[in-house]
Amino acid sequence: MYLDFFQLTEKPFSETPDPGFLFLSSGHRQALLHLETNLAEGKGFTVLVGEVGTGKTTLCKALLSRLDPGQFTAVHLIHSDLDFPEFLQAVVEELGLSPPGPGKWALLKTLNRHLIASHAQNQKTVILIDEAQHLNPMVLEGIRMLSNWETDASKMIQVVFIGQPGFLDLIRRPDLTQLKQRIAGRYHLGPLTQEETHGYIDSRLHRVQKHPSPLFTPEAKDEVYRISRGIPRLINFLCDHGLTLACGLQTQRIESGLIHEAYRLMEGMGSFEIHPPFQNRNPSLALPPRVMEAIRWNGPTRPQPTPALSGTESPEPDPCDPLPDRRPIPWRILWASAALFILLAGGGVLLQNRSLLTERPRPQPQVLNIPLPAVAEQMPPENAPPLSFGELGKRPATSDGEKNAGPTGGRQ
Repeated sequence: MYLDFFQLTEKPFSETPDPGFLFLSSGHRQALLHLETNLAEGKGFTVLVGEVGTGKTTLCKALLSRLDPGQFTAVHLIHSDLDFPEFLQAVVEELGLSPPGPGKWALLKTLNRHLIASHAQNQKTVILIDEAQHLNPMVLEGIRMLSNWETDASKMIQVVFIGQPGFLDLIRRPDLTQLKQRIAGRYHLGPLTQEETHGYIDSRLHRVQKHPSPLFTPEAKDEVYRISRGIPRLINFLCDHGLTLACGLQTQRIESGLIHEAYRLMEGMGSFEIHPPFQNRNPSLALPPRVMEAIRWNGPTRPQPTPALSGTESPEPDPCDPLPDRRPIPWRILWASAALFILLAGGGVLLQNRSLLTERPRPQPQVLNIPLPAVAEQMPPENAPPLSFGELGKRPATSDGEKNAGPTGGRQ
């Protein structure tokens, strides 16, 4: 623990949502004012949404602590994955009521009697539902029907939905149009700015320091904001790990390089879902490898390297030496390599079969159907005597008036 080393009364960056550590940035102040105004005016439904870790639950607990018990009876439900009878059962139990019997009707009757009695005493009943994005549409419809219990001036029950931006997508369903139309106010809680991140760190440290002194340098606060993007939960993680590493190194000042190394350790444990690029960071911001190895080493003492048994064997590496970089290859490089391999393979196939793309089919030769002369009639019979040389040019007469032509083709 670093409490004694830094002289702190308690952990300033705890993971639990403590309303005593609430830092009212401009966004948180407006959100709190928005909720208090709607409840004071008797509005039926109010919505507060924000990204994961922006401080919605802490703001909700701060709102409960600021409500006047003489005017409000508040119920805070943190389990939203319920059906409507279970939801009614949870509300009735949180109000300290005892239904006359089991069943949905008994729960509704008990709740209605409580609301009528509270309204007669000018007491307002408020239900704050955390993690509202997980509510079932049937439960939302049942909650809408509860809002029908009203007087001429105000609602007898008020509901505050607190959840992630997915809740806004949920109430856009066509079957929840009536609920969407009855929402009187909405507010979106955003992250902190860079200046607000500095104030957030200082305010939490000032609350627990016995002797106030700056522990984080301005550069370290800038590094916290750059990595966390102003999300309070991530700010707490980074600062808590930074204090732990500083205590291990026996230093009273947290530098930007220490925050950078705290992020690297947390990233290995899977604490973050945000992965800002560090390729362009200044290497001088990182701690020396020997210091980082001292932080990673969990044993009480360091083992000494075992001497080599022979001159040919190499000694064991010193655990203080820099560790090899075994980070996985980024997925973008893997995808680019796969695309390049497919491109080259496809190009090789095309070049190998380029004849299929360039050669044209050769034209087939045309066969001319030319009739041959009728020479069968001019052939002598098989038993005819051989002709002499002078008779070769003669041919038989084709008609009575026609004589055989001579070798010269003339008529005789």
